[in-house]
Amino acid sequence: KVDAHGMKAPPPEVKGDVEVFHYDARRVPPFLPEPDAPPSGNEYLPFVMVGAGDTGNDGLARVYGDAFQDRWIRSAEVEAFAREAVGDKKGLEAVKALHAAVMKRFSGRDASLAQSAASTVAQDRGSRLSVMKAGLETLGIPSRVAAVRTFNTDPAPYLFPADAQLPYAALRVEVPGEAPVWVDTSVRFGPFGELPEAAMGEREAYLLPEPGKPLEKVKTPPLKPRAGKAVKLTLEIGTDGRLTGKGEEIYTGFDAAQIAEAFEQLSAESRNQALQGAVGRYFGGAELSSAKQERIEEVGAPFVLRYEFTVPRFGRMESDGRMAMGALTFPALLGRRYVQVSSRTTPLYIDDTEASRTDVTLTVPQGWKLSDPQANLKVDSEFGHFTRAEKQDGRTFSIAESILLPRARVTPAQYEKFAAFAGDVDLLQVRELFLVKQ
Repeated sequence: KVDAHGMKAPPPEVKGDVEVFHYDARRVPPFLPEPDAPPSGNEYLPFVMVGAGDTGNDGLARVYGDAFQDRWIRSAEVEAFAREAVGDKKGLEAVKALHAAVMKRFSGRDASLAQSAASTVAQDRGSRLSVMKAGLETLGIPSRVAAVRTFNTDPAPYLFPADAQLPYAALRVEVPGEAPVWVDTSVRFGPFGELPEAAMGEREAYLLPEPGKPLEKVKTPPLKPRAGKAVKLTLEIGTDGRLTGKGEEIYTGFDAAQIAEAFEQLSAESRNQALQGAVGRYFGGAELSSAKQERIEEVGAPFVLRYEFTVPRFGRMESDGRMAMGALTFPALLGRRYVQVSSRTTPLYIDDTEASRTDVTLTVPQGWKLSDPQANLKVDSEFGHFTRAEKQDGRTFSIAESILLPRARVTPAQYEKFAAFAGDVDLLQVRELFLVKQ
């Protein structure tokens, strides 16, 4: 059989006692890579596969089930760890206790199916997935390893097995008297009962076969709305244009776990440099005076970042006596990030939902006010949503802003509409603000 992608190909021809396939392409123009294209070139470059035998990924999932059964074989050490972690808890509480203990003890990148539970317990690092699976078996709680076709894989149908389409593994736990619980182990201290966004959204998944349990096809949970990060900026500007500010950023869910993990890998100096660069990108010439991170090593714990900074020449006096200021929030800069070419031949790939809420409080000098506060600014599109409300009360000028940019594959035909949406959002976020004397 022939499986052609992005091209037309003839079927095999029977010649005597053999089947022959031939395809010849000449004078093919070179492909010029485009920014933010999907991660797999198979999604947009034409190719053809020819083969015989099994079709679909069912056979591949059965091979995985056979190959990885030894990963969760229980040893005395694994059983002792599971029983000590759970104590006298039962049902869902036992699953939560085991998950928390696994996250606390085994640091580093998760080896998933590449390492056994016994060796992981012996080394205190390796596969949190294998330890979790073996521990649940010790407790008599049924669970299955699920191989998931994530959002970042090519969405086109494939005729033949393709292991690149099943890049992620999680656990599906059957707690007696409860709905099935999906458990992720790839992100340390990630929230319990949730999967990373790439695996959410009723994605195709295979429960790997086990002795007495055949292969089963299921769907992952529906995609949930994300709270996103919450940013609070408390600012004050003087008559000389000097801006001082305090910032607080609160991350939750998998965002919190991933950011905390990334920060742990940096030295204190590197963290300060990274923060200095981030604040300086939005407030030109900003000088970071302090930075502090707060996070408890617990499952689902938020990650809080607090910092203080000054911008010596943030306000600029105009000839008409007004003071011009730049953006007071952290603009998403959608155009700069995603609209880098005038047209596309490949989809624009946005791999993760971007959501944030920003509240800004600016104290202005006595006798000054904002020239034109806008009470209701809004951009609604099929690609996302943006709202902004500005208000002045005495010397206090406040901004409440929110943005939602869902994960997506923006087709070349939709690219112009997306560019218009990005331009509208950027125009509202980066417009200059003017203070005038009353």
